[in-house]
This record gives sequence, C-alpha cells and structure tokens, in this order.
Amino acid sequence: MNRLRRRCSAYLPFRALLALPILALLAAVPLAAQTGRAIPGAGYFAALDDLYAADYTRAERGFVSELRGGIKTTEARWIDSICYFTMLGETYFVQGAHAAALDQFDQAIDLFMANRAWLTTVQLNQPVREDLNLPRRMPAWARPLRAARYCDVPATFLATIGRIDNSQQAQQGGIIQAAQFWQLDAQELARCVAWSIYRRGELLGPLAPYDARQKAVSDLVARGGLAPATAWSNAWVNLWQGVAALSLESPKTALPHLQQATQMGPFDHPLTGIALLAQGRLALEAQQAVAPQLLHDAAMAGVAYEDYLVVAEAVRYAHQLQLSIDPRPLPWLEPMAAWCTQRGLDETAIRCRLALSECALEARRPADAAALLRGVMGRNRFVGRGPLGREAERLSLIVAAQQGAGAKAELQAAQLITKQRSYSLRGYRRGIADAAIESGLLSPRNAERVYERLLADPSAADWRDDPLDTLADLADESTNSFDRWFAAATVRRSAETMLAVAEQQSRRRFLAGQPLGGRVLSLRLLLETSAEALGDKAVDAKGAILDRRRDFVEFSARAEPLLAKLKLAAGSARDQRDWEATLDAREAILTQIALSRLPTPLVAAPSAGKEITKQLTPGSAILLLRVGAGEVFGMAVSPTGVEAWRIGDERETNRQLVAVLKLIAGVGRQQRWTVAALVDTAWRDASAELAGLLLSGAPAEIRSADHLTIIPDASLWHTPWPALMVGDETKGLAPLIEQRSFALAPTLGHALKPSGERRRLETTGVIGFLPGADAPQDPIAQRAPGAVVIEAKPAASPAALKTLLDAAIISIDQDLEIEAPLALRLLPAGRGRFATLEGWTRLPTVAPTMVVLTGLHSAAEDLQAALRSRKRGTRRIGDEVFHAVCSLLAPGTSTVLMSQWSSGGLHERELIAEFMVGVRSLPPGEAWRRSVELNRTRLLNLGAEPRVSAEEAEAGVDGSHPLFWCGFLLVD
Repeated sequence: MNRLRRRCSAYLPFRALLALPILALLAAVPLAAQTGRAIPGAGYFAALDDLYAADYTRAERGFVSELRGGIKTTEARWIDSICYFTMLGETYFVQGAHAAALDQFDQAIDLFMANRAWLTTVQLNQPVREDLNLPRRMPAWARPLRAARYCDVPATFLATIGRIDNSQQAQQGGIIQAAQFWQLDAQELARCVAWSIYRRGELLGPLAPYDARQKAVSDLVARGGLAPATAWSNAWVNLWQGVAALSLESPKTALPHLQQATQMGPFDHPLTGIALLAQGRLALEAQQAVAPQLLHDAAMAGVAYEDYLVVAEAVRYAHQLQLSIDPRPLPWLEPMAAWCTQRGLDETAIRCRLALSECALEARRPADAAALLRGVMGRNRFVGRGPLGREAERLSLIVAAQQGAGAKAELQAAQLITKQRSYSLRGYRRGIADAAIESGLLSPRNAERVYERLLADPSAADWRDDPLDTLADLADESTNSFDRWFAAATVRRSAETMLAVAEQQSRRRFLAGQPLGGRVLSLRLLLETSAEALGDKAVDAKGAILDRRRDFVEFSARAEPLLAKLKLAAGSARDQRDWEATLDAREAILTQIALSRLPTPLVAAPSAGKEITKQLTPGSAILLLRVGAGEVFGMAVSPTGVEAWRIGDERETNRQLVAVLKLIAGVGRQQRWTVAALVDTAWRDASAELAGLLLSGAPAEIRSADHLTIIPDASLWHTPWPALMVGDETKGLAPLIEQRSFALAPTLGHALKPSGERRRLETTGVIGFLPGADAPQDPIAQRAPGAVVIEAKPAASPAALKTLLDAAIISIDQDLEIEAPLALRLLPAGRGRFATLEGWTRLPTVAPTMVVLTGLHSAAEDLQAALRSRKRGTRRIGDEVFHAVCSLLAPGTSTVLMSQWSSGGLHERELIAEFMVGVRSLPPGEAWRRSVELNRTRLLNLGAEPRVSAEEAEAGVDGSHPLFWCGFLLVD
C-alpha cells in the first residue's frame, strides 16, 4: 500500500471531527463531503501503485476512472482533477506516448492556473512536527549523504468550495454555490502541480522557454501570493517556482527556490525529493561535483516518503552520471532493486537492474548482464512495449556483440533504431516546433534559436542521457524541420544562417544514410585517425573511449604487423585471415561503443567551422545550391562574404535540367546516337538557358573565380556542369570547363577540409573492364601511374586492396540505385557487403587517395522517368549520388571521378587515361580540364564506340559532343 495513502487514511477521523460543527450549519452538502472522505481517494492511490508496479494498462484505467468521478463545480472541474490529469500524463509519458502525455499535463496546468489561489482555501493551521520513527523504518542502504531530519505533515486538510454567504448573488444575480468542505490531500495536490510543470518542461526541452503555457505558469508562480507569507506551505510554492524556472532554462532563478523548497524549517518533507532531483539536474547540466550527492539524496528522500517517481528519475540520472565517471555500479543499486522487487515496485526495480546490467557490460561480463536482462523482460509484460523495453533491447544487443555476434547485433540495432524513431522524444519536439511555426506561434527569430538546438549535433549529455534516442535522431533526415528552419532564415534575410542550415542539413543527410546514423563510421575514423589530424575535442573523446576499450587498442596492435606483411606481399593466406579477424573483432567493439553512452564527435561529416570566408584563398569561391520545400536557392561564399538568392521553382528547374540532359546524355543507356545527332549543337542553347537560371542571381565573385567549388543538391547533382554555357556579352558563351577549373563537393565541410600534401600515385589498381575492352591495349592500363591490372578474383581481399593502392580505377557496369546506393558493388570477390560501397567505409580506414568509377549508370540517363516514378516519402533523386560520393570520401579518399552515364567506348578510356597522366603534375581540377580539352578535338574511332549507330561508323567525327566528356563528375 502506498504510504501517502496510509497517511491520508490515518488523519481522516481527526479531520472529520473538526468539520462536524461547520457542516451542521450547511444545508445540502454532498455525501462524500459529509463523510469526510479524502480527495484524492483510495482509487487514485491504487492507480498510483499500479504505475509504480509498471502495470500501465491498469494505471491508465484507474486514472481515467478517477477523472470521470472527479469533483465538478457549477463552472468547471475542481482542483482534485489536477492529480488525475498529472498522473495519467505520467502513465502515458513512461510508455513513450508523448503527445497524449503533453495533453494531460496541459490540462493539469490549465486547471492549476484557473485555481491559482487554492492554497488560500485550505486550512493549513497545523504546525509541522518531526517524525522520529521514519529514520528507523528506512533501509540501511537508504541513508542520505547529508544530515536529514524528517517532518510529519498531515496529508489531508479541510478545503472549501463555494461560499457560505450567497445572499449577494441571490439579490444581484449570479451563480449560487453552497459552501462545501472537503478533506483535501493538499500535499499530493502540491506534488502533482510540481510534477506536471517539471515533466512538461522535460517534454518540451528547448521549446519550453518559447511556449506560452509554460511561460504563463512560470509567471504565475513567480508573482507569489499563492500561500500565506508565513505558512510552511511556502516550501511547496518555492518548489513550483523552482521547477518552472528550471523548465525555462533559468538556473540562476531556479536554484534559490529549489534550495528553499528542500526543507520545511529544519525538516525534510514529502516533496524534498523533487526539489533535490531538480537541483541534481541543474548540477548535472553545469557539470558540478555536487551532482552525485544531490541525485543520491533525491532518491533516498523518495524512498523515505514513498515517492517512487522521484526514485526512478533519480536512479536514471545518478546511473548515467556514475557511468560517465566510473563504470562500477552505484553501491546502493543492487539492494534497492531487491527491496523494490519485494514491494512490487517494478518500475524502479527494472531501472535498477538495467543499470546493473549496463555496468556488467562495462566490466565485460555479458553473461551476468544477460541474466539481469532476462529477469527484467520476464518479470513484467508491460515494460517491453515502452522505453524501458527498448532500453533492455539496446543492452541485449551489446551483450550479443560481446559474445561474438557483432554483425547480427549491428543489423538488429538498425531495426531497433527504426522502432525507436516512432517514440523519439527528440523527433516529437521537432514535430511540435514544425507545427508551432506553421501556426504562427513561433516567430522566425525564435524558430532559428529553437531549430539551432533541435538539429544540432548530439552533445556529450545527449549520448549520456539517452543513446538510443540520439541514434534514432541521427537516423532521421528531419527534412520538414530543416525546411522550416531555412524558411525562417529566408524571412529574416540572413544569408549566413541560410548557409549554416544548408550545411547542417547536408551533414545530417549523409549521417542518416549510414548505418546507425553514422555513429559507427565516426567511431572508425575517430579511433583510426592520428591525433594530429583531429581537433582538440576529438582527441579528448578518442582518449576517453580508448581508456575504456583497451581491447580495441590490443586488436589494432595485432593488426599492424600482419598488414605490413600483406603490403610487402610477404603475408600468407593465414596472415590475411588473421588480419581480417582483427577487423571483425574491432568492428564488433565499434558496434558496442556505438550503442553505449560514450560521446562521439561526428567526424565522419566534417563541419565547416566558423569564419568560413576566411578559410578561402583569393580567387576561389563556393557555389552551394539547396533544394527544398519546392524551391531552389543559391548561396555564394567568397573571401568577401556570403550571399544568397532564390533561383526559382524546383519543378521549373527540373524541367530545364531534363531538357538539357536529353540533348547531352540521351534517354536511357540503350539509345544509339547518329552522326547527325553528335554534330548537332542544340544542346548549347538549352545549356545556356539552364546556366542562366542557376547563375543569373549569383554575385560577380562566382563568375570571376579562378577556381570554383560547386555543392549541388538533389537532382542538381545530375547537372552537366562542364557543359553549362556561361560567359558575358563581350567574350560570348562557352562551356564552363573551357573557362575555369572547378570541382564538386558534397558538403561545405568537405569543400573547406584541408587536403594536406597529396600522396604520390605509385600504384594504381585497374579493376574490371567494360564488355569488349582488351586489356593489353587499354589506354588506362598503359598510362596510369604504376598501373596494376586486378584480376576478377584477386588474392587480396577487398579490405586489403584498399590499403595497397594509391589510386583505383574501377569499371563497373551497374546502376546506382536511388534507394540503396551503399549496395553498389565496387570490388571483385570478397565477403558480401565488404566488397560494396558500405564495406568501403569499414575498417581499415585507409583508402586510395583517388578513385575513378567508370561505367556507372545513374538517373541522369533518364532523369524525367526517375522524377516521375519517385514516390512520396522516398529518397530524392540525386541523393544517391550524394551518398555515394560521401561514402567514397569517408575513409580518406580525396578525389573521386565518377560517371553518371557511360559512352562505353575507347574515347571514354582515353579521357580517363589522360586524366591519370595529368594528375602526376597538376591538381585534379586542372588535370580533368586538360583531359577534356585534348579529347574534345580528338577524332572518334566510331567502330570502338558502341553507342554510335554502326551503320554510320565513318571517319571525321570528333569528341566535341558532351556525351563523350560530360558524363563524369569530379569531386575534389
């Protein structure tokens, strides 16, 4: 039985006797009031016990029943419904039903604000007294770290509804309401007011300071006057003021109130636990050393006064903090778990056992962790459907990875993340923000502030508090939220903010397309990259991870001599197997870390950093394009500043792009070209029209830059950039590649990332040939630096090939799938996905400095059909190119030359061969420009060009048509 209910019952006879003389003076008074029944009643506390027992279905049914039977005045519900709304909201909250929970907390707070003076209607004339028996009843492990004396405050007090004298209403008109006297559990009501404010603030997170209801209740309690100035009940008011300020992220305002709320005079009281919990959260956010003590004492105050919501919350935060400091469990977790189990307090017992299981995993005791988890999941059937069940699943996956099933754990983790996205608190907050700005409740200025936090990279606190929800957040592209953030920046005409939004969105899009939201990829790069190439924060994070995971260091040390043998061609087949075993072992460790609370900077998606314009060299510029919400925008970055402009409607842009591609690439890979089509120059006019659309609003710096970096988006990845006709009235129009060196980049961070000293190309792997190619006469094999032709089934594994080559030229007659770009098969043979683009990003994080993909087919071959067939909610056309490029760059490749369509003939091989000759002495952009210039004027051997009609295989046609030189995109 809940202790608050026992205390309530104990005081009923005494309070009823006090009420009898007054009740005798009244006419018609409800029977419940006459009998002295306490409000809330036994049914409410029974439902509260069900909540503590994690029997959420019964708890929900009980609180709904109490709401139906709640006291109603002639005008509205009475204040007892605050308790029912609050605890029903809590029942929804612990199940992950955030919208339903917020609705209940809203109603609780509205009812409180409508009855702000309710404490003045309660006879609080009894002094508090010390409870000397309470310390003797507490378990030995539940002693607070601070000296504490406990008070015994009556739980029920006489409260009045209505008026004793209604004569004025009878004479002048108005509602006549006879006075009623009720035994009110004022203490429980005060607790629920505090809890509804506290929990609602947690639900809203960064939105709370901009939420009208949260600000209104904060203003109301801040004004004071809610209780007599000298009454001990001011401790309750201070608690309300403290949690309200906490929710509005005002720690300096919150802390004094919470400290005053901790005690009633010299005594702890039944709401001390909430006050200490809130102080613990403040200290946790401020990284203060007092946080562990505050959270410990909050839990013990909850045990003392049987407030198990506080106990469960304090256990959660105390364990998270402890794990970030010391992987050993808190000493009181195990006895608390046993004690709670004996009393049917499953919610708290399960939290304790989950914490113990996580500590066992930190100590590499998966069998012990598995046993604890079996006890959790087997004891309570309601837990599996809520956040606690998903937390148990997360830990179970770490168990599996520690027991040798790392690959299986990674696949199941992806499924768990998909499930979590439906319950994600971060996702729910984004949805609220989206709705608020759509309805005008959030101004553009405030929207910028909110989205900047909601869509920021995860902080160390995010990983510590909820790694699963953080992973789910990273796995979500959050397109709607980014569109609204960008729109808010557009309204405010802030080019710098527009650029920052576009950059952050591209980073998040890349991470969302990677396994586990890019967390594993970031870990690979973080742990395998030298400290010199990392920032200070990344170095600190790397050190913290390796301090916990010395096994990763050990496997890395084992791998080094084995790889050295393989590079010298002195390794045996067994050496290769042993080396690959070290990769598998480290990948399993990375999966464990990815599912843990250890913080990880997202180094896989490089950030542009601050002072972007100062990072550019004179004569260089960046053109960044953004497609979203049906519109296309351009942003220009140069040493002189940042500018932004609207390009136009997405549909019109795509229409013009389709028109150009039809003339340049044809329609489909099967199309055969006639000589007449190859000498036709109609593509120039269409290209000039598209260039005018994209660049007419661009500043002069874009047009005059010696080197231009272009960051496309969506379908604009398929733009035939080299063939865009640009220029002015004086010089006339010419293809872009004739006028300047340029390259593409997937994100602003990639564009600004220091390239360092370029690696000398000593070994170039020539992998795969298109049908009909003759290896001995292939120009690539003849002219590429240190060319080595890789056979169909090489002795080296795909992982080893990555480390052995300085450059790789890969011929693959494949489609780049829009929905599964990472499934693209790059390397011959190999084990399953290790030969795919996804496998390319796996260990080892060493890759050729240059990768050329030829023969690849993309949506550019028939963009119109791709756009028409795209279904709502699926990946955008062009994003497949974006993900492929980002994945190729991730393990250390700096230059990618990738085909979007293939002419499939000798001219294409000549184009690549000349490029490889040029990169020996020129930057990639200049080398590609040189190769295009040479091959545009070279006569075609039409018999060696399979896409040209055979009957027209006559001499005298050169390669000036962009079909032969515009099908590649250069990323550098």
